[in-house]
Amino acid sequence: MVKLIESILKVFADNHLFDEGVELIGSWCFQLYQKHLDAKNFPLRTLDIDFLVPNPFH
Repeated sequence: MVKLIESILKVFADNHLFDEGVELIGSWCFQLYQKHLDAKNFPLRTLDIDFLVPNPFH
């Protein structure tokens, strides 16, 4: 599952969606906090991935 999440994040990064304000939210963001910011373990995690789109297209 982690490889799938990494591939999704790569697609977003390669297409500069984070520069447009898209954010990873929900329980999966804690894994990135742990990996890159030395956050404490957060054991609860769902199977879906959540993104915040601040200004969705109409």
